[in-house]
Amino acid sequence: MAAASGSKRIAVDHSEHLEKLVTRGMPLHEALTCAAGTTLLEADETHYREVFDGILESMLQRSPTVEEATLGCAYVGLDGLDLLYGNDALLATMIHGVIPHGFDARLGIGENKFIAYLAAQQADPGGSFKAPEDTKQFVRPFFIDQMPVSSEAQDRLHQLGLHRIGDLAPFHLGPMQAQFGPEGRLIRELAQGIDSRPLTPIHQEERITERIEFPYASVSLDMLTLGLEMLLKRAFARPEMRGRFVGKAAVECGVNDAPAWSRTYAFKEGLGSPELALSAIQARLTIDPPQRAIEEVSLALSDFTGEPSAQGGILRNTRDSRAERLVDVDRRLQPHLNGSPALYRVVDIAPGHPLPEMRVVQVPIDPSAAQRMKPLNLPAPVPARLERGSAVAVTPSAKHREQIAAIEDSWTVDIWWWAPQPAKRNYYRLCLADNTTMTVFHDPLAGKWYRQNY
Repeated sequence: MAAASGSKRIAVDHSEHLEKLVTRGMPLHEALTCAAGTTLLEADETHYREVFDGILESMLQRSPTVEEATLGCAYVGLDGLDLLYGNDALLATMIHGVIPHGFDARLGIGENKFIAYLAAQQADPGGSFKAPEDTKQFVRPFFIDQMPVSSEAQDRLHQLGLHRIGDLAPFHLGPMQAQFGPEGRLIRELAQGIDSRPLTPIHQEERITERIEFPYASVSLDMLTLGLEMLLKRAFARPEMRGRFVGKAAVECGVNDAPAWSRTYAFKEGLGSPELALSAIQARLTIDPPQRAIEEVSLALSDFTGEPSAQGGILRNTRDSRAERLVDVDRRLQPHLNGSPALYRVVDIAPGHPLPEMRVVQVPIDPSAAQRMKPLNLPAPVPARLERGSAVAVTPSAKHREQIAAIEDSWTVDIWWWAPQPAKRNYYRLCLADNTTMTVFHDPLAGKWYRQNY
């Protein structure tokens, strides 16, 4: 397991069988050299953060005082909750209940943050532990490294031969402050089981989130821009966004076979329309785009204000009324189509792409529509076979019989040969018996024929 330390990457943990080869803090390249043949797993910290944020939000539904200490560690204020849940066992069950299955969280109950943290260290995975009332005696066996003080102070304590918290018991406040300055008081109090640090509740930031899946993984910046345009229009169409302006947008892209790509954009002033927000995000995306194929995009808007900006006022006076009328017409027609959109627009994504179905997509006119973007010109299976290399026996449709069609032109598309799902197609433009043309291709990897306009 590796982590960043300044500009360097160091080893922070390892398997037991590497105990004699790898030490904590060793430069990563050196650790990999000493432990040849090992596998380095990259941490998906964006995903970890997303999961932990979800847990914190669930905890805030149970207690108004929740403090995030570090990723994976939080403090929950229990004052008043005993009246709701009755006893510590039910409280522990309630807290464990908001944690997703598979996380063997350790829960500690104590009279202050430090005692609760040490109690959690004593709990079994998936269990809970309540610290005894004699906190001074309780903290004695624990190592200095578990105290919430600076690493410099911990190193200094070890240099003085003080390795466990109980080793600090003989020292009074004066010598501790002389040795460690202001931090000496905290060290002395912690050694007595006292922690006067207050619980600092998380500030719940209001967020509006939207998400969209792409019809296929794409490296096209135009596809990403279109996805963001749809998400922004959907977000600004919400009733709670009326008359409000957004100051921050967080974009996260689900990347194929890699950790998610994410960026947060803070705007100089509140933006009151999807067009302005898209323009601001697009300017930065052009400089720093994702480097891998994107499968999905999520958007989170926050930092809202109700004060209009000068730009927002101008935009509202010049809004495209034609687009609004089209949306209104579409919404009037939807009840007659089982709620499905009636009007769409076609957007060029990659006009020169060798695969026709990846050149354009179809998106609903109505920004609040649940339907996502759809690819057009998808291949359709067709009965066909190659005849002596110069003609194709093909059945154009169910209404036609098989006929021998002359080959007017042929070409091969062979891309993504390095990927798990390569694309190889042998295209043929055919002249049918009625002098019309049809384009088909043979997929040698699947052994099937398809009809597709090229």
